[in-house]
Amino acid sequence: HSGHYKGEKVLQFTNGIMKNISYNLPNVSVNTLAYAADANMLFAGMDIGVFCLNPATDTVWQMINYNMPYLCINELEYVHNTGYLFAGTWGRGVWRYDLRNCNMSKPVISQTGEIVWSNCSCVPPDSMITVYNTNKIEGYKYRWNTGDTTDTLRVPVAKAAEYFLIAQSDNGCHAMSDKLKVSCWATDIIDIPEKPAKLLSRNPACAGKGVKYRFNHAPRYDDFVWSNGSKELEAQYYNDGEAVYVYGIYKEGCIDTLLIDTVHILPSPQAPVIVKNGKYLAIEGDTPAYFEWYKDSVYLDFGDIETPHIPVIGTGNYYVMIWDTNYCGAVSEPYVISLPVLEDGKVQAKVTPNPNTGVFAIEIYSHDSLQADFKICNANGEVVLSLPSETISGYYYKEVDISHLASGAYDLYFEPYTIPFTLSK
Repeated sequence: HSGHYKGEKVLQFTNGIMKNISYNLPNVSVNTLAYAADANMLFAGMDIGVFCLNPATDTVWQMINYNMPYLCINELEYVHNTGYLFAGTWGRGVWRYDLRNCNMSKPVISQTGEIVWSNCSCVPPDSMITVYNTNKIEGYKYRWNTGDTTDTLRVPVAKAAEYFLIAQSDNGCHAMSDKLKVSCWATDIIDIPEKPAKLLSRNPACAGKGVKYRFNHAPRYDDFVWSNGSKELEAQYYNDGEAVYVYGIYKEGCIDTLLIDTVHILPSPQAPVIVKNGKYLAIEGDTPAYFEWYKDSVYLDFGDIETPHIPVIGTGNYYVMIWDTNYCGAVSEPYVISLPVLEDGKVQAKVTPNPNTGVFAIEIYSHDSLQADFKICNANGEVVLSLPSETISGYYYKEVDISHLASGAYDLYFEPYTIPFTLSK
């Protein structure tokens, strides 16, 4: 790849399957590739020189710039059966590599000091070991995978790492030693091939729900503890941006610190507000993505209702639950529909507001069917308004306007009930 995309430099396609073989290539442009089939070697010309890899066995690209400075390679050409690789540069001519007679002896490395510890907590933080080449050959140039070109390498014990040595001849041939692994981690964060924990909920999560994990590697350790202090197999985290760790503890006291995840918490939607509009209850403001209505903790099923308002069906506590597009929810405060019980205990009714300016509503709830002939009388008992007869069953709501009448005391009468109210202008 000719762009600066880290980790995406060379892709290999085999029978329709793509494999990324960029490995350790630096984040500079790959300008050209050449393949030596007789040696099974792949060469990459980059902005800083030539790198090579055996795609069948290698996972580390080797730089083969010996005798050539850091140059931008524009073109590579391998001439089969000659062993010559030609590199065309930007303004610095053409360079030739002789890849014949590459039967090199690979370097052999060893170390002084212990590299495998059963009690990492006993390893001093500044403890070092020396890694060195045991078969140095005159005329070869050597480079450690750390970039060092010294004969020996001093490395810390208390940090997990792999070390190897690369040998290269003047004609561009190269060989790599076996890898030496330092296997004591102390308190360093380490990676386990399998996922150390399973996500049991979604992340990001809604506020108040939290993110839940299960530790997968408890048998690996003598003890463990989550970063929130829990020692259970499952742990839950609630703080946005919180890093989740598990500390795996061996019997000697050695600790592995496993980075699990980072918690993300979504904001909650604003709690809805219920407003009453005549005989309907509605959600104030914008319509939420999803909602459900309840009365006295019982879900109200109005079929495929698509509007955020419902008819009042009786006295009680109404509330609504809403969810946004992330399925994070909020619930309203209860909206109470309460009517006074009239004298026989069968009907609930009131005039609201009371007192009023002559514009008011009649609210009635009757479990049984009730035939109501409404009359409004003044303080002298004279009928000042008669309303059409209506059959009431369940919740009833009707708005009345007698604002043309004088202020004073009035009665709403429907047999056998009388509800007094006051008109005050």
